[in-house]
Amino acid sequence: MEKAAGVSSITFTCHFDTWGFIYKHAHEAGNFNGPKVVDEQPDGFVAVPVSGPTLVAVLETLWREQRNKYRSAGNRAIAKRIYDVTSTTVEAIDLEAAERGTPIPPVVIDAKHGTADPQP
Repeated sequence: MEKAAGVSSITFTCHFDTWGFIYKHAHEAGNFNGPKVVDEQPDGFVAVPVSGPTLVAVLETLWREQRNKYRSAGNRAIAKRIYDVTSTTVEAIDLEAAERGTPIPPVVIDAKHGTADPQP
């Protein structure tokens, strides 16, 4: 979470419905500040820039959601997939390099766009 908190901005690239899931579950978190811009991409995808505090809110919410036994198996699976991809992307960020101007890679939630499942 400390690394996520140190990010000034990161972009989620995913299907509109996937962003809707993230928004629906994280928008009530204290640090969540809804994005001002949602850039529509081809094939129903969106690119959504979020701040570090919003990233922390998303991670915390998804972590809880994937473990909530009162949610459906489908909701838990979606939350787990998004959490796994997001946390793996965040862990790979080199904050010192980012401070020197190296771009922070986006969180890409779609297997066909190069995101491999981080869990076997």
